[in-house]
Amino acid sequence: MPTASASGSAWGRALALAALASAPLGAQTRPPSWAERVRATETPEVRRRVLAVNVGGTAALTLGRSAVEGEVHDLGDGARALAWGAVAGAGFYAAKRISGEGQPALALGVAALAGSLAENAATGGGPFGHLRVPLGLVDLRVRTPFATRSDGPALGVEMDPLVLGASVALPLWGAKPRLRRGVAVFETDDLGGGPRYRRQGRTVGRVVVIEADAPPHVLAHETIHRIQALQASAVTPGGTVGAFAPDARPTAAGGGVTFDVRTEWFYALNATLWTALVDYLDRWPEVEARALDEPPRP
Repeated sequence: MPTASASGSAWGRALALAALASAPLGAQTRPPSWAERVRATETPEVRRRVLAVNVGGTAALTLGRSAVEGEVHDLGDGARALAWGAVAGAGFYAAKRISGEGQPALALGVAALAGSLAENAATGGGPFGHLRVPLGLVDLRVRTPFATRSDGPALGVEMDPLVLGASVALPLWGAKPRLRRGVAVFETDDLGGGPRYRRQGRTVGRVVVIEADAPPHVLAHETIHRIQALQASAVTPGGTVGAFAPDARPTAAGGGVTFDVRTEWFYALNATLWTALVDYLDRWPEVEARALDEPPRP
């Protein structure tokens, strides 16, 4: 008959073996760390998914805007909106890649061209009929010699109220307007952050705020977010107050210049839903920016 000490020793060995057996299972099922979740988005596979979403998503949203604004009259109109929307989506992807490679000013120029293509396709004009030029507080929408319509101003001046408000409020909180690598930003000493990370940049719409000592990749990352705002703007139906209330849109003498205010409602809705419903690291705008703001890791 086994003694009490022998029985206790047997139980000890059994417990030890059980612990060893369960160790691999525990390692496999523990939640991934913050760093592991970040690295999971910095792969070539994720970049290919980002490309597909930019091309397909921009094409679909360009068609959607065109349909909402009454510009799709037959299959040909729909096909043109889809095709040029896809080209614009590829342009937005290229702009984000360019920013990630350290040329944010050039990236914004490419994004402006891509946005013009999507907007022109959605509004029923020729793909190169108008060129949108973002200039901080205002956008200029310039009619080009390639315009296929005569009904439209030679120049549209559209104000962004968010940028105007930020330009007034941020300096009062100590942020200083600066030009970094050709990109207008607001600099501050400390943006704070959560317990797991230090926040060195923040972008809302087209307003970029970064810490003064932030490394270059932070500007690349935040510029990608700014490009996302330009992309949303290009496919927004009713993107200006004048689209809802044409009589409220002032027009210069002779009708050659119109003045308007951007609504950016689609961007605001999109950002609100991502923030309210999805964890920070899993939000698509963050996944996309992390995937493109530095070379992918193997």
